[in-house]
Amino acid sequence: MEIYTGLIMEYLIERATNINPKDDLEKLLKSKKNLRVKLGVDPTAPDVTLGWYAILRMLRKFQDYGHTAVLILGEFTAQVGDPSGKSETRKVMGENEIDDNAKGVLPIIKNILNENNLEIVSNKDWLSKLTIQDMMELASKTTLAQMMERDDFSKRFNDNSPISLLEFFYPLYQGYDSVAVKADIEIGGNDQLWNLMLGREIQKSYDLSPQIAMTFPLLVGTDGSKKMSQSLNNYISISDTLKTSLEKL
Repeated sequence: MEIYTGLIMEYLIERATNINPKDDLEKLLKSKKNLRVKLGVDPTAPDVTLGWYAILRMLRKFQDYGHTAVLILGEFTAQVGDPSGKSETRKVMGENEIDDNAKGVLPIIKNILNENNLEIVSNKDWLSKLTIQDMMELASKTTLAQMMERDDFSKRFNDNSPISLLEFFYPLYQGYDSVAVKADIEIGGNDQLWNLMLGREIQKSYDLSPQIAMTFPLLVGTDGSKKMSQSLNNYISISDTLKTSLEKL
């Protein structure tokens, strides 16, 4: 068990930008518990990007060490749009478009992950059922001042760029996802750290053990500046041919 723990810790430390808190991760790995490792993806396009592939491979590594991958398909949150790292509000997507995108990415995701210890769930199954009372309770978990500490929100505010109320709810929804699936660990790109840490606080408020937050470097998109993203349409798909990939650069 010590060898096992040492190997996975070494692997993660070499690749992760943030492990918070690192000591708690080591304790979890030594506990012999089958850990529930959460990754959320919003199907805003019918393709799996190279950026998605990199983080999905990290999720697969946890599976290889015997843990359960919990893949949350953000069919509800895709309607809102993740504001992390964004300089403007994204247009609201319709349910039919999101459904079509989900059908496109699911077979690819299943080929990357091990279906023997994989749970794929849609967050519309619980987020769409939240009552006004539930939303009020969820909104009480953070403050506007805390939200405005985020670099993306504060920059947009200072630039007089609109921020919709829906965008403020996005990290709350993401945190509630961790409550719904009882995540032990949540992984994501470096731009997700604030959301993942809020998820810890939301779990604690629902009397759950807080997840370990782990983030990894982001791939830069074809525009050479912003992160590779479906919603920014600056991505290379893992199904693109070499010719198509080069044409995007």
